[in-house]
Amino acid sequence: MRNKTFDNARSRAAKFVALTLVVATLAFLTFAFNACGEKTPPKPQAQLIFSDEFDSDSVDLEKWIVHGADPADGNPGEVRRGGWWTEDSVFSENGNLVIRTTYDDENNTFYTGCVDAKKQMAYGFYEAKCKVPEANGMWAAFWIMCEKMGLEDPDTSVGGAEIDIFESPFYNLNVASVQHAIHSGGYGNNAQSATSLPLPLTVEEGKENGYQSWHTFALDWQPDAYTFYIDGVETYKTSHPYGGRENNVSSVPSYIMLSVEVGGSDGKPGKSPFIGNMHPVTNNKKYYDMSAFSVDFLIDYVRVWDINPYV
Repeated sequence: MRNKTFDNARSRAAKFVALTLVVATLAFLTFAFNACGEKTPPKPQAQLIFSDEFDSDSVDLEKWIVHGADPADGNPGEVRRGGWWTEDSVFSENGNLVIRTTYDDENNTFYTGCVDAKKQMAYGFYEAKCKVPEANGMWAAFWIMCEKMGLEDPDTSVGGAEIDIFESPFYNLNVASVQHAIHSGGYGNNAQSATSLPLPLTVEEGKENGYQSWHTFALDWQPDAYTFYIDGVETYKTSHPYGGRENNVSSVPSYIMLSVEVGGSDGKPGKSPFIGNMHPVTNNKKYYDMSAFSVDFLIDYVRVWDINPYV
């Protein structure tokens, strides 16, 4: 008669050996697959290459150039369409960069402002959180400008481009919308443009229109395309295929601008060349007392990463 104890021990030993062989085989196959197959590279981390949170009590002049001069010094500033860019129209307050537009009733003109970033960059993910000025004839913008636009070369690898991440010419149509645009070849006979349709801004509860709400505006500028975003949603994409080139994306280092312009010319308000062709004084429906006119373009932050940090 067979020894059951011996048989059970032998059976357990056989199962152990079999299990060990299975584990070893799986380990070998896993090693072989990893050795022969392509590994997924780790996702690159976005690097912040420029930023301003505007938390100080003054504009950081290490980062920004403020256009114009101070009217109190007897210099009205830098003429810009129907108004003037002045230094005292740009300041930091309550954690925001403020570009304030005011009306000078005595001289029938507007004072407003503009800043340029000193740092020049090519490519990257540009983002700003803003509150658009709510008034007729005002054109606020978050844009990127290239010093070589004066060359009027439609090849953006030479002449670069003006990239309007957002601009707001539509309030005079009583529509709280913005648009994106790219311009190249200068502003003469070689000028070329690509422009989005008007893009309505979302409205927060209790607000009259999208200009009364905060929004983020962004551009992912890469070698093959410009991709625009509003509040994290892709709203427009183009490779600016002009001048006989399928891909005419700028590669020229450029600088950020934040500005407000007023319809008119030579520092005098008039019918705006902007969409709507309305006069910023006579057609202003929100601010009836022009002697007390004041409206702000607020910027909470500006940030630039080398790549899109949200994907």
